[in-house]
Amino acid sequence: MQPESIAPDLLAPLDDQNADTYFVRQPETPQEVERACRAALSCCVSSIRYGGTDPFINRRLGNSAEYCDHPIPWWQVWA
Repeated sequence: MQPESIAPDLLAPLDDQNADTYFVRQPETPQEVERACRAALSCCVSSIRYGGTDPFINRRLGNSAEYCDHPIPWWQVWA
């Protein structure tokens, strides 16, 4: 499933003018955060990354350097 179909209100549509996956606006509600995380995890080229430091979102993304710019140190992951 394409990330754009998971969070169409958050991500730019892919079309003849745009071949890149990116956020057009940041998620604001818990439901939007969940859809943004699902979209990131579904992206086959890992082009969607989380640049923040919210531990909930990092954990939701598997605390993976593939998806998180600032993973939680291993000794704090489940603290």
